[in-house]
Amino acid sequence: MGGFLGLGNSSAKTDRKETLQGYGDLGNLFNFGISTAKQGIGAAQSYYGKLLSGNRTVAQQAVAPEANQLNAASDAQKREQSQMGTARGGGTAPANQTRQTDVMGQIDNLLFGAQSGAAKGEAQTGEAGLQAGGQAGQDLTADSIKSRMDSYQINKDTQKNVVNAISSIPQLASSVMTAFGF
Repeated sequence: MGGFLGLGNSSAKTDRKETLQGYGDLGNLFNFGISTAKQGIGAAQSYYGKLLSGNRTVAQQAVAPEANQLNAASDAQKREQSQMGTARGGGTAPANQTRQTDVMGQIDNLLFGAQSGAAKGEAQTGEAGLQAGGQAGQDLTADSIKSRMDSYQINKDTQKNVVNAISSIPQLASSVMTAFGF
C-alpha cells in the first residue's frame, strides 16, 4: 500500500477497475452472443417450421438439396438407358414408368423422416436456447453478486486504513516533535 498515510495509490483500486472492466466486457460478449444465438435459433425454427407447415411445396423447398440429388440420380439413369438403347425383349418401358414413381416415393420418405426429426429438433432448439439463456443469466447474476461483495470488502478495508491513519496522527506528531527537539 502506498500514498500518504497509507491512502491512495492502492492496487485494490486498480484491481477493482480491471474487474469492473472485465464485467463490462463479459456483458458486451453476452449481448453479442444472445443476438447471434437468436439468429441461429430463428434460422433453425424457420427450417423446422417449413417442414412442419403441412404445405407440401414449402416442405419440399426445405429438403430441396436432398430431393435434387434423387432427381439427378434418376436423370442419370435415364441418360444411361438412352445411350445403351432398348433391349430386344423390352423391359425399359416398365423401368421408365416406375422410375418417377420411385423418386416421388423416396422424396415422400425424405419428407416424412424430416418432419419427424423437425418436431424433435424444434423442441431441442427451444430447450437449448432457454438453457443457454438461463445459464448465462445465472452466471452474470453470480458475477454481479461477487462484484458487490468485492466492492464491500474494498470499502471496508479503505475505512479501516483511514481509521488507522487518523489514529496514528498523534504518534506521528509526537515523533516529529521529538525529532525536532520540541
